[in-house]
This record gives sequence, structure tokens and C-alpha cells, in this order.
Amino acid sequence: MNKVSITVEDNWGNGGGNFTRTIPFDKLTQLMTAAQVEEAKAGGRLLETADKTGFHLLASSTDDAAGAGPAAAASPASTEKAKQEAQPFDTLREQLRAGVQVVAAPQLFKTPAAEASNAVKEVLDLLRPGARVLEPSVGTGRLLEALAAVRRGLDVVAVEINQSLAQALRGSGLAGEVVCADFLACSPEQLGGLFDVLIMNPPFADGADIRHILHALGFLKPGGRLVAICANGPRQRAQLMPLVERTGGHWVDLPEGTFGDEGTNVRTARITIQAG
Repeated sequence: MNKVSITVEDNWGNGGGNFTRTIPFDKLTQLMTAAQVEEAKAGGRLLETADKTGFHLLASSTDDAAGAGPAAAASPASTEKAKQEAQPFDTLREQLRAGVQVVAAPQLFKTPAAEASNAVKEVLDLLRPGARVLEPSVGTGRLLEALAAVRRGLDVVAVEINQSLAQALRGSGLAGEVVCADFLACSPEQLGGLFDVLIMNPPFADGADIRHILHALGFLKPGGRLVAICANGPRQRAQLMPLVERTGGHWVDLPEGTFGDEGTNVRTARITIQAG
């Protein structure tokens, strides 16, 4: 469990092995308090798994009749106690639903601060005053924060598809221009021309990182450089590694769990590609 999600062990129930998955708090459909678990255990409805890693919950007769939750037959006293125990979880879930757009934005996994700093180091030699820099999937601005920590006087353009995040970035001072758009639908002309540097942590789902990185190459000036974080999978290695090698860039396998605190354990890499 962390501040925004919980990792649970699951099983499809078809004889396969257990696996883990991470669920944001605001996506949970039901929570059981300790009181509800004890009540189900006392009523014989909670069956522990053979390996002692979890349990199965049987429906009560009240559940079957009326579609009620696991505490449907609880006494008034135990029900009130359950409500009190559940309140902090309910409050957190509502806060996430109501106001934390960072968590709700699809495929948003913030770049860890240390890795953002490492990415910026890959382009330090190109960050001269007035250099044009593009961050095409800016999210909450972690990469731009790392950039601002080492260089000022840059011409920074940021693209972000999420309206709430884009609006927040406009008041941050991290970019001279913030464009709310789908980067894959953008052209260099729409963003004022080509760039000396692209620095990016694109979405990973279904090979989206590959599409974003290949599209981004068309925004580089001759001699420019792209540094990106991508999923470290067979598709990425097959399609992106040849580009890295052909341009004299490099591919760095990031440690396992680099994005663990951000809600995903997908294996990642940092790549640099040099424009001809």
C-alpha cells in the first residue's frame, strides 16, 4: 500500500498461479473493515486459502436475497464500528475522485526525481541559452523541474493532453508555452519549429511509448538529441534499440522497481537517440 494505490494478490480461480496487481484507491469498489472480516469469519463465510495468503468470502443469505454487502446482517453496534473504521478509507477515496487529477489521468506514472535528473544529464551539453526544448508528454512536470534545476534561459515548450494538468503547468513557470493536445496529432509547425532537445516519459500501454518516440524524432533539429524513458520489453528492444545503436546513442536498463512508488512495476529503460 502507498499513498495512492494498493497492491493485492489475486487469482483468476481457474487453477492458475497467484499474481499481483496494483489498484488505485479511487478504483476500489468495496472495502472490508477488520470488524467485517471478523464477523464473516465468525459466521463461517470466510474460507482461508490453503497457502494462507488470502481468503474466499461466501455470500450470506441476506446477500443472496437483497444484494447487500458483507455486513448486511451486522448488529447496529458492529455496523457503527465498521462505519468508523471505514471512514478514513472512504475519505481518501473521495478525495482522489474529486481533486487529485494526477492520480486519475490515464497512464500517468510520474518520473522519479532521481531518474528525471539522470535524464537531464544526458542533454546537458546541448542546453545552451535559448536552446529549444520540447517535453511532449509532460504530466506533472517532473522532467521540467529537473531541467529548471540545472539550466535557465531555455525556450521550453510542453505538450500535455490532460486539461487539468496543462492548466496547472501554465502557472508553474516551468515552460514558456504549454499546449494542451495529443502529441501524436501535433506537427513541428504547430509547436513553432524544430527543437534542439526532446526529453520525455511517454505513456507505455500497448506500445504507445514506441509511437510517441518515433513521432518525436521528426521534431529534432540536425544534431539534436532525444532522451526518453520507455518500457523495457521485446517490442521496444526490437523497434527502438536499432535506432539507438545506429545514431550512436545508448540504451540503459533501469533497475527493477524504478517506478514502483509511482504505481507500476513495469521494467523500464532510458534511451538517447542522436539526430543526424
